[in-house]
Amino acid sequence: MNHSSKSFVSLILLLVGVAHMAMAQSPERANRLFEAGKYEEALQQYQLLLRRNPRNVLYAYRTARCLQENGQWEEALPLFAKTGKKYVLTYFFMGECYQALWRSEEAIEAFNTYLDEANNHDRDAYIHEQITLAEKRQRFLKRVADLSIIDSVRLHRNGLLTAYTLSQESGRLEHFLNDSTIAYRNQRGDQRYFSVSDNGLQLLFRQNRLLDDWAAAEPLPESINRATAQAYPFVLSDGVTLYFASQSEDGLGGWDIYMSRYNSVTNTYMTAENIGYPFNSEGNDYLYAVDELRGIGYFASDRFCSSDSVTVYRFVLTDPAEYLPRDMVHDSVVAYARLQVFHHGEEPIYQLSVQSVEPSVTTEPAWQFVLSDGVVYTALTDFRTDVGRNLFEQYQALQHELLQTEKELAELRAAYRKATPAERKTMSSSILATEQKLEQQQERCHRLENQIRQVESV
Repeated sequence: MNHSSKSFVSLILLLVGVAHMAMAQSPERANRLFEAGKYEEALQQYQLLLRRNPRNVLYAYRTARCLQENGQWEEALPLFAKTGKKYVLTYFFMGECYQALWRSEEAIEAFNTYLDEANNHDRDAYIHEQITLAEKRQRFLKRVADLSIIDSVRLHRNGLLTAYTLSQESGRLEHFLNDSTIAYRNQRGDQRYFSVSDNGLQLLFRQNRLLDDWAAAEPLPESINRATAQAYPFVLSDGVTLYFASQSEDGLGGWDIYMSRYNSVTNTYMTAENIGYPFNSEGNDYLYAVDELRGIGYFASDRFCSSDSVTVYRFVLTDPAEYLPRDMVHDSVVAYARLQVFHHGEEPIYQLSVQSVEPSVTTEPAWQFVLSDGVVYTALTDFRTDVGRNLFEQYQALQHELLQTEKELAELRAAYRKATPAERKTMSSSILATEQKLEQQQERCHRLENQIRQVESV
């Protein structure tokens, strides 16, 4: 083959290669990937197409949609803005991006613009819900408690009370009515608060002890029982301040923690107030309790949990009116509000360390195991059987493993948030495996708890 022939063949191969590349980056291929929900692959295609055609509005719109679906909301917004009024749905998706970034004012504006411009009203109900949520976030972010988390423990919901270790002076939390509810009994043991279902409502009641028997239970006033469901009461040692959980419509979502005070002059309770971020979230948050003697508090939340588990946070007890500074950067306030950052002394920390701080006064035993109503073990010598003692030692070892797994999962999730889309793809399997490991450990803990109670109750 002569030189000219070789050159001709090389040219043909080059043209074939260029054609193949063009086909690989064709709009049709990008569209197929997008329609199939393969947003990461589609993003690469649309980015190449957009580089070749930077004024193409469709490519900008689709690139923005892929970024949004991949959780890259900040990067998506400028591209959405470039599409202008070409696609009305742009405003809807911009609203979702702003919402994901907790930029409430911009989210509300984008959603309202979509409502004004759109002819299709299928999304109206959802958008109004999102606007309501954004308005609540705006309001509650103005006062975010300056909370210092000590540590946390994740456990099966049925074992919730095992994480609460209160001194005698704080009263006690206990299962009530065949373990169907959690009641609070004061230090003297002559008054208790609990919830009862009544005609489709779940109301809070108070009951006083008279000599050897309990008087008839009385419902708390409408300033407390104002929603369809109230539960998880706790009263401070002053006998006046009441904390409880409610599913009120003015809350952030699910169960929220509220506070009220008894007014002896009017013989009623003041209007209950939502205690806000970071105690409350769009998940379920409840069972706020404090130990004033030890200077610590507790609350439970399922915001980062599976459906059958809950995390109990232990925090340093400070003045509830201590809020983050008003001039604090918005993103930092959001991080605190979402419990993504935990204030600890003068510097914030970005993940929990187990038992990182201990109260200066410790009057409680190292651990407590609730065997049944009124029976709590605090030492290995309390166990009646060798089998129960051995099972509990296994339970303690498993609790330690569970805490280590929680720490590992928190580190993986923190790294995932900072990772690139390509890195996230490889990290997802590790996070999933660790989540499954944690669920298995939680289930084993739950089984061991039941076995211990069965053995020791015989």
